[in-house]
Amino acid sequence: MGEVISLQKIREVDKTLNDFLKEAHDCNLSFKLDNPISVLNPNDFVMIFRNRAFQEICKRGMINTEAFICVTYVAEILKEIMFQAKKSWIVSDYLIKAQKNNNPRLLREAANICFLICAVFPKRANWRLMNKDFYQNSGAMCYYSYYLKTQKSFAYYMNKNFKDIVNLTAFILASFK
Repeated sequence: MGEVISLQKIREVDKTLNDFLKEAHDCNLSFKLDNPISVLNPNDFVMIFRNRAFQEICKRGMINTEAFICVTYVAEILKEIMFQAKKSWIVSDYLIKAQKNNNPRLLREAANICFLICAVFPKRANWRLMNKDFYQNSGAMCYYSYYLKTQKSFAYYMNKNFKDIVNLTAFILASFK
């Protein structure tokens, strides 16, 4: 039978929806840049990405705490890949090591790889007889497994909103071109 999940544990985030909305409003007023791709400072990239994401969340009517938490996490994933190459882009490498070493961090890495393939490198999804649906399902499952082992709320929300956040991220990144 299924496992009962305490909703109290999921809501470990310090910010409320009002806090995120205020941050989205303040970010929109305080940070305007004509050519964000020219920015090399990773923290500026995070601010630009979150600014665009917060605006798009509001435009799409996705206004909920989960969406804001997810895009905040995604901004950090994107910042990380800008300056640190992945050791492997093969999801099973991370899953095997996670199982072997009982290391939940590797589950998160597997989920992040799936997310990046779906949102940033979608053409890569068709390599090795895989497709985007495989990576979306695997990514969501890996985030959920990571959540079960760590109780980190962002992982639960990334699992729940995986496809929406992939589409939102792909749209925002395409707008940078």
